[in-house]
Amino acid sequence: MPIDKPEAVPTTRRTFLTRAALAGALVAVGTTAGPLTSLLPAGAQSAGDAPELDDAQFATLTLPLELAAVQVYLEALSNPAVGDSWREQFRTFQTHHQAVVDTLTTLLPTTPAPPEPEPDSDVLDGTGATVKAAADEKAVLIALGELEDVLAATHLWALGGMQDATTSKTVAQVLAVESQHAAALGRAAGTPLAELTPQVATTDGARTATITELTNATSTTLAPTTTTEATTTTEAGN
Repeated sequence: MPIDKPEAVPTTRRTFLTRAALAGALVAVGTTAGPLTSLLPAGAQSAGDAPELDDAQFATLTLPLELAAVQVYLEALSNPAVGDSWREQFRTFQTHHQAVVDTLTTLLPTTPAPPEPEPDSDVLDGTGATVKAAADEKAVLIALGELEDVLAATHLWALGGMQDATTSKTVAQVLAVESQHAAALGRAAGTPLAELTPQVATTDGARTATITELTNATSTTLAPTTTTEATTTTEAGN
């Protein structure tokens, strides 16, 4: 995924986070042809719960999720219940996630070299298994939409701690694309438009981690966690 150079325009962290969250929501609304009046800048505030993250720490957190997303879309493409139209769209979405993987890989430290990144096992065992076993296309769409929501929420959460301006802009771009995926999948599955265009862009369901966990993750696998407002807990139901 190409990384544009940010313009040297002074801005506060709160202003930047607000613009980033709003950009993701705008893309999602544009896909579903919904109204813009439901968007509120306050949606970025809960992302401030993230600790300060450097590029390597951000990649350590999100790369396993994006690798898993690539594999989950492969499962969707292999499901005979998926029609030709959505099969083509799934290939496009998979390509987007692979582009994110390629970008995140360049952010990992080289000295010392970390272990080879592995797809997130919880995503594979949860969403991946659901997609593989789904008996109809709608079930596949719902499962993939929920995965895209988690990915977008994770990027929104991480924006609160990102230190590098260039990487922050890339994260905002990824957030926008994955919000777009979630909206398109949700509309196709019959999710009400109001649910896809909430008044507040939330980090509910985001995969989160502490600095200690991210540091240790160079040799171990992160435990799944989720954040709601200022509370971080073990991810429920997984």
